[in-house]
Amino acid sequence: MNFSVNELIEWKQDDVNKMIDRILWIDEGYVICYTIDINDGKTLPVAKRISDLKDAIDNGAAYKLDKDPWVRVINEDNIRLKDKEYREKGWNTISSIVYMEPDIFIRALRGPIIQKIVIEKQVTAVTVYKYLRKYWQRGKTPNALLPDFNNCGGKGNPKSAGKVKRGRHRIYKHKDDFGLDKNVDKETKEIFDKSLTKFYNTSARNSLNKVHELMIGKYYKDVEPRLLPTLDQLKYHHRKNRNIKKETDARIGPNVFEQTKRPVLGSATSEATKPGSLYQIDATVGDVYLVSRFNRRWIIGRPVIYIVVDVFSRMVTGLYVGLEGPSWIGAMMALANSMANKVNFCADYDIIISPKDWPAHHAPRNIIGDRGEMIGHDVETMIEFLDIKVKNTPPFRPDWKPVVERKFRTINEQVKPFVPGIVIPKRRGGRDYRLDAKLDIKEFTKILILQIISYNNKHHVDGYEMDTALIDEEIKPIPRDLWNWGNLNRAGQLRVFDEDIVKLNLMPRGDARVTHMGINFKNIKYSCVSAIQEHWFTKARKSTWLLDISYDPRNMGSIYIREADGRGYEPCFILEQHAKYDDRTLEEIEYLQKYERLQQKIDQEDELMGNLDLNDQIENIVKEAVEKTEAAQDPYESKSSKVSGIKHHRGKEKKANREDEAFKLGTQMQTDGKPTPQTTTQGEENPAYNRRLKLLQKKSEEAQDEK
Repeated sequence: MNFSVNELIEWKQDDVNKMIDRILWIDEGYVICYTIDINDGKTLPVAKRISDLKDAIDNGAAYKLDKDPWVRVINEDNIRLKDKEYREKGWNTISSIVYMEPDIFIRALRGPIIQKIVIEKQVTAVTVYKYLRKYWQRGKTPNALLPDFNNCGGKGNPKSAGKVKRGRHRIYKHKDDFGLDKNVDKETKEIFDKSLTKFYNTSARNSLNKVHELMIGKYYKDVEPRLLPTLDQLKYHHRKNRNIKKETDARIGPNVFEQTKRPVLGSATSEATKPGSLYQIDATVGDVYLVSRFNRRWIIGRPVIYIVVDVFSRMVTGLYVGLEGPSWIGAMMALANSMANKVNFCADYDIIISPKDWPAHHAPRNIIGDRGEMIGHDVETMIEFLDIKVKNTPPFRPDWKPVVERKFRTINEQVKPFVPGIVIPKRRGGRDYRLDAKLDIKEFTKILILQIISYNNKHHVDGYEMDTALIDEEIKPIPRDLWNWGNLNRAGQLRVFDEDIVKLNLMPRGDARVTHMGINFKNIKYSCVSAIQEHWFTKARKSTWLLDISYDPRNMGSIYIREADGRGYEPCFILEQHAKYDDRTLEEIEYLQKYERLQQKIDQEDELMGNLDLNDQIENIVKEAVEKTEAAQDPYESKSSKVSGIKHHRGKEKKANREDEAFKLGTQMQTDGKPTPQTTTQGEENPAYNRRLKLLQKKSEEAQDEK
């Protein structure tokens, strides 16, 4: 709970001796405040703790007053000369000291200040205190010093409930069955307030008749019927103390109040005095089902339509129709289109126009849009480099963008009668309207473009607030006429940027890191001309660094290194090792990377299980080998004997291995595992040849043993 200077706090006492404090000053730390009792003719400011006020209100010992009994709304011309002189005299006396806050409230410091005024103004201290007290108690304005002759009677002030009945008497008061005349006292008012809070200001939306019935059942069960408060008394109390905003918030919700119950005192045009001073952007889901461009048998659902409207002229400056849900991507496309050449845009859809048919290709000064789409780092880039200020509507407040909201209604009204697949309320047994889808997204966009061109050039804007300049020059409230007139007579807000620069500053931004393996962004490796020419990747072996880049999440085949001023860029291409990511969306890449990580984890688990099996096999082999070796040991053989025969034993083992491992071509294994001799050469049948070969083998073996 917060407090403000001049607020009134009423302390719960009897109706006759009311104590109402006015807050005169609050310290910057929000700990101490000074208050004054507005009804005490001898009081002075008192220091109180903010926490004590909060506790008193929370405990029900006090409450804030909505109405200030000393508020004066007076026409200066209606004040009598004598009263003005009285006010000026008092103001001239205290005007130099009332702003000495908080010193003027502190007793030890106030005395010398008052004494100085007494000497300067030749007045008594009593007079100074009288003026100060009146000034503080009545709202801290010069008019608080006016005399009180016009306040006789206390009009509007609550009256105490005496024994005599106030107001109209009951028509049948002489009939006991109809009850007695009775004033509504403080206790009854409190019951009325509790009943209205509990039974009326709720989502149940009970009527006052029902509230009266529930109140009687809860608070007056044992009271004689003739002593009960009447329905009319409850209605009067409700009407007199009604807070419409609080009531509507409780009964139908604050969002509904802001959209349908709040007062409408201004117009959208008052915020925009020239073309480009304010654009409104919003998205809606189209009331039509579409088919795929690749297979017209596929129904792809309803499109998302983004529209950008210039508030001054009501011209539609940008359009995007896609399948992206309401997000920055869709808003980015619509904003880029609002600053693009419309002749080229229409030509992509086989629509031929001249520049004058759709002249909007400029950047605005201000944009108002939804919080969810127009908040974040990407929007800050647009603000910084395109110098576009962004205003966001509160949640659930489409009425803050009335121009673009009205445009959506116009589109639906004009398109619905001609487009198949339009959403219609379902009826039992009725045809499924989704099956009527016939248009693809490009065909539907073409229809909207034609409709927008017609709107911009021929639509009479109903309810447009024409100023005197427009009326004098007989300008019709047609978007193109208003746009052209504004450019001639109120130029200065519209700016033109290169389309690539616009797209660069609308795309999301990120940080890419230069490493020896490439420019890494989202675990994708890129390169560029500068990186190759300036040997970035060689330098990155010593130290890596970051690059400010822009990217289009719909196609990650390229990213763009931003220049510091946001008006230039260098494209980066994807490296061959990551060619699988080329022309893929960021969502697809992140899904694929997540799948690869999952697959790697699964493979690691399989490898772990395989290693466990391998360890078991190795242990079994070792165990068997140990058993065989230990069984073959001679317990009487010395250690030195075992070691000294290593070379000899190695030679014999090598000879045996060579015999087993030697390639023997032309032999086949018999069923018993022995090779079957095949055809031999003539040299192998010569006995002398065989003797010489055996002698050579023997000498070779002896030489190996010596080694």
